[in-house]
Amino acid sequence: QGNETVKHTFAGMTVEAPLGARTKLHLPDGTLVWLNAGSKIVYSQGFGVDDRKLSLEGEGYFEVTRNEKVPFEVKTKEVNLKVLGTKFNVSSYKEEAAHSVVLAQGKVKVYSDKLHMSTCLKPNEMFATSKDSCYKTQVNAYNYICWKNGLLYLESQPLSTIINKLSRHYAVNIKMEKDIYSLKCSGKIVLFEDLDITLKNISNVIPITYTHKGNEILISKKININ
Repeated sequence: QGNETVKHTFAGMTVEAPLGARTKLHLPDGTLVWLNAGSKIVYSQGFGVDDRKLSLEGEGYFEVTRNEKVPFEVKTKEVNLKVLGTKFNVSSYKEEAAHSVVLAQGKVKVYSDKLHMSTCLKPNEMFATSKDSCYKTQVNAYNYICWKNGLLYLESQPLSTIINKLSRHYAVNIKMEKDIYSLKCSGKIVLFEDLDITLKNISNVIPITYTHKGNEILISKKININ
């Protein structure tokens, strides 16, 4: 979408979506990729011919062009994926404890050091790792890929995780008081261009208030005054 940073090196290519922006691109093999804010992929100059291997930091949604002779492989800090042709989402931000793979279509083989073996996902299944554990579960895949359409799906997520997502999406430093880190929120949030509208909608669901302080936003617990 024109917001990405592309770096060419002898070893390969790096594409980054900066904070405050999402980007959409086609890889040399025809695969379509959406990168969420604060994410990057790295792949070789011979991608699509010699191999189809790339590394990901952050979050990306992939619609992979099928090629049975050259599997498509994604490596993150937590997992390795191998596919032929499929649609899936990978979330692996280094500052977050939870990392996940969600399959929308096709089939994906996932390997994690925590699992000590590979497992295959079916559509609407998620493989997730957190600290020293990992698990597979049924999900609605759309809820995990709607970020590319400007929606944020929340299922009993702590406020600390939500604020991390908003900070990346709006490229704003948002701080919060420690006593509200664990407040949880569920539902879908429309990520309006105006951050104030988004924060106001969240404050209608959970008891928080926010103030602007220079280039920062401070979120605190709402105190009821009778």
